[in-house]
Order: sequence, then C-alpha cells, then structure tokens
Amino acid sequence: GLSGTPLCDAVVALHTIVPNFQKRNAIQKTNVIILTDGDTAPIRTTCESERFGIGAAHVGYNTYLRCRKTGETKQLGHWFKQLTILLDNFKKSHPNINLIGIRLVDRGEWSRFSNIWITKDAEKVRAQWKKDRSVTIKGTPFDAFFAMACQSLNNDVEFEVEEDATKAQIRKAFKKSLQSKALNKKILSDFIDLVA
Repeated sequence: GLSGTPLCDAVVALHTIVPNFQKRNAIQKTNVIILTDGDTAPIRTTCESERFGIGAAHVGYNTYLRCRKTGETKQLGHWFKQLTILLDNFKKSHPNINLIGIRLVDRGEWSRFSNIWITKDAEKVRAQWKKDRSVTIKGTPFDAFFAMACQSLNNDVEFEVEEDATKAQIRKAFKKSLQSKALNKKILSDFIDLVA
C-alpha cells in the first residue's frame, strides 16, 4: 500500500519518533541516519470519491505543507521536491539534530541519481565517483549526504562492540568495519567528524 520506498512518510514520522526517543533515553546529541537503496515514492493520502469510495491518491502540486513550529508554508510537488521540503522542514524543526543521508546506488542508476542530487561541483563529484564509487554530496537538506555504490559493499564484515563500550571503542570498531568494506576514506572521515 505504500507504493515504493516510503521515504517521505518516514521523514514525517521522524517528527514524533525522534523527540520521543530523545526524551525516553535522555539523549544530549542525536544523529538521525537515513539509509536507503532507492528514491522516495510520493506521499499518498486517503481520499473519497462517489465512484470508487475510499481510496488512496498521490499528494501533488495542489498540496501545501504548513508548519506551525517554523511558520513556513511550502507547496509540495513531485517526489523529489516533496522529499527535500520534508527534510528541510525536519532540520529546521529540530536544529540540534545531525541529519545524515546514506544512499546506496545501484550500477545503472548513478547517472539519474547524480543529475537529481548533485548541484555543487558536479564535475568534481562525478570524477570522485568514477574513482572511488563513493562521494559526499553538498547542497542538500542533510548535514551530510553520502552516496555509495552497492557493489562496493562487503556483507561479510560485522560491526560488533561490547554493550558497555566507550565512545572511542565504538568509533574504532565502526571505522574498522567501514574500512574493511572498502569505502572511501574521505566519506569515513566526514561521517566520524559529524557523529563524534
């Protein structure tokens, strides 16, 4: 019923999930990581018609997001605009949270993905992708947005730490896990700087 990757729906749900998680666990620093292997489907809404009764329809250009917390009203549009507006709204509503995006990109979708998301230093980013099969993308609503080639991932390595591990031990284990998966060191460095 969600008609594809419900990324927009998940971002809307974060407005409830994250504050509840922070309150329940007395969290001081929060990093929200959105990991996806696909683009979002448009938001769907329940509608009623005389002919079909209750059904679902895609939210489109005639729908607006009005946020009482920020005072902004934005017109939603196609799926990409919906996603960027919802991510931007989440960041503005929760400015003390690091919002990190990780997009796993399949072999045949790099060209379309890069045309949509890369707005700054396009030639440099595409050259880095060709060399490393991973890039950090600037100019998005994320604090950091990483794209990684699916084929570069090695599923044999596990990320394991003791239950009472220190921050340094977690960082070391995470770094070892990512390095063993042959991911780009620049991305690893950017990620650690953001969450540490």
